[in-house]
Amino acid sequence: SEERRTTCQSDLHRELLMIIRTARAEDADVIAALNEVFVSVTSPMDSERFLELLTLSSFCLVAENSDGLLGFVIAMKNGAPYDNGNYQWFESRVPGMVYVDRIVLASDARGQGIGTKLYGYLAELAVGADCQTMTAEMDIYPPNEHSVYFHRKSGFTEIGQRTLESGKQVSMQSVALSHLATL
Repeated sequence: SEERRTTCQSDLHRELLMIIRTARAEDADVIAALNEVFVSVTSPMDSERFLELLTLSSFCLVAENSDGLLGFVIAMKNGAPYDNGNYQWFESRVPGMVYVDRIVLASDARGQGIGTKLYGYLAELAVGADCQTMTAEMDIYPPNEHSVYFHRKSGFTEIGQRTLESGKQVSMQSVALSHLATL
């Protein structure tokens, strides 16, 4: 499997070698536990559901260092057999997309550029798979301030909104992959 080696600042202000690699089935329990911490702003995903999403995904990357898993991103290209209303909304409107189902970082890994590096590598892989646009939704009611800030900083702009059955309102956003490659 492909991987990328890079550095990140730890909370101890020492640089640690960070690897971004393709997720594997044996990552399921750790990824599910990390997702559970942020389930209020993502959606439920136990180990079994992660393995289903891993199979459906076009790209599933993890960032890790010697301290463990720092974060992950799950993404699908157009044409995936994914029964998800947000994915389907984008698929009907955005050709050549890679849809981010979720990006999750450990609490102590935020603010270190890890999400940007995950998106940068995902963008490179997606361009290589003939995608031009990255799409993602973020909660605006109730708001997920971390996600809104991160995606704004990454150049995402709103192309629509949806109100989900739960009453949650999401902003449907996109960015050109060529922009992410410059971050």
